[in-house]
Amino acid sequence: MEMEISPPHQTLSVGSGPYSSPVLKDVNDDDILDIVTSNKGSGTVSIALGDGHGNFTPHQTLTVGGSPNASPTLVDINNDGVSDLLVTNFSTNDMSVFLGDGEYETLTSEDLDISTQPRAQNALALVDAALYRLSQRRASIGAFQNRLDSASNAALLTVENLDAAKSQILDADIAEETAELTRQQILQQAGVSVLSQANVSLQIVLDLLKF
Repeated sequence: MEMEISPPHQTLSVGSGPYSSPVLKDVNDDDILDIVTSNKGSGTVSIALGDGHGNFTPHQTLTVGGSPNASPTLVDINNDGVSDLLVTNFSTNDMSVFLGDGEYETLTSEDLDISTQPRAQNALALVDAALYRLSQRRASIGAFQNRLDSASNAALLTVENLDAAKSQILDADIAEETAELTRQQILQQAGVSVLSQANVSLQIVLDLLKF
């Protein structure tokens, strides 16, 4: 049985003499796998950003020491939650360390070379990738703004409820207080009337005893 091999889905330009297997790792903190390759011939490391659909866009080329001859290592070495890049260099007997920041580089006109058709296609891919990342950032900012609005509305509602509770505790109920005052006045007047009648009755008894 013969095996059918499909043509490459995509061909990416990297530095000269890519020596080791590429590394798949999220290098820009967008939860999408990216590609990192060591290029022994040019002494560089190439980074291509993925879009989550199997497509990758050349993003950055880092100059390292001579003849990096092993796959780069991506690990958080400074405990900031972002992957850092470590590359061993064979001919210079050293290691290159790059601290990641989880952010994207600014795309400038200098990054867009359209002098040839392949370079123009690469420039279009860079612009498309930048627009895609921009839309992602806008969506993230919009979602964060919605959460802030919800939290703000909840805080305002809490303040209103606290003010209402405070008002119930501190403010007098005018109608209730007026009714209570009227009741006390009626009781007071009734008491005075009873005492007056008692005094009259006592006076009558004293007058009768005189006879």
